[in-house]
Amino acid sequence: MSIVLGLQMLCKAGERGSSYDHHTDTSTDTDTSIIRRIACNVGAMPDGRTVLIDWSYPGEGPVCHELAWYLALNSARLPATKEETIEMLRVALVRHGIDVSDWWQRQLGLCLLGGLVQFGREKALGSDSELAWWCEQARTAESWL
Repeated sequence: MSIVLGLQMLCKAGERGSSYDHHTDTSTDTDTSIIRRIACNVGAMPDGRTVLIDWSYPGEGPVCHELAWYLALNSARLPATKEETIEMLRVALVRHGIDVSDWWQRQLGLCLLGGLVQFGREKALGSDSELAWWCEQARTAESWL
């Protein structure tokens, strides 16, 4: 119940005045437009924007940590390969004016290594190819240690 209330508060505070229709829950007078579209912490707004909500570790951190977390937890549902997903994020960052040339490879490698540390047990119990991908990323990251 607290997650639903948090989403309702987010909706109420975040998107007032945008161009799409809001759905108001009359029992709470709260905008619930995002709630109907959230699945696995990923939602799509009517205007095409993607919404990511993560209640586990709120705060600042490396973008590649979020990427590693996303790849690890959603590997069976990814609409593209892991490599394509990684590249899509890198391209999006550059498109938004972020110079990734000095830090991208190092941060990506270390965060994927961290992903294996965090989710290694789960990967070991899953498919051999999934575990092999994560182990290869860890071997590649070794040069950054």
